[in-house]
Amino acid sequence: MNYIKNHHHEPLSLTEVAKQFHFSPSYLSSYFSTHNKEGFNEYLNRIRIEEASKLLIQGAASISQISAMVGYSDHSYFCKVFKKVQGMSPSQFKRKHTTVKRWKR
Repeated sequence: MNYIKNHHHEPLSLTEVAKQFHFSPSYLSSYFSTHNKEGFNEYLNRIRIEEASKLLIQGAASISQISAMVGYSDHSYFCKVFKKVQGMSPSQFKRKHTTVKRWKR
């Protein structure tokens, strides 16, 4: 879990992470299912989207830059996953949180 948190920005797959720890991919998949409420891919996506959300609130990078920074090579897929996790698109999320920051000043 810590390995994934520390390497989420890299192109990770179940097979690559399993190799890192000398597990079979099926064992790692079973481990995630048994010890978490989500599978490997769901966990990885959640970690990436949490990081992307922080970066969007900071506002220093564009959405496409952020998608690459958190490990997505496909911007469209990033937007799809972001919307699934956060319930809104990255641009909607950024607008909402930028507006909130302005009102709090």
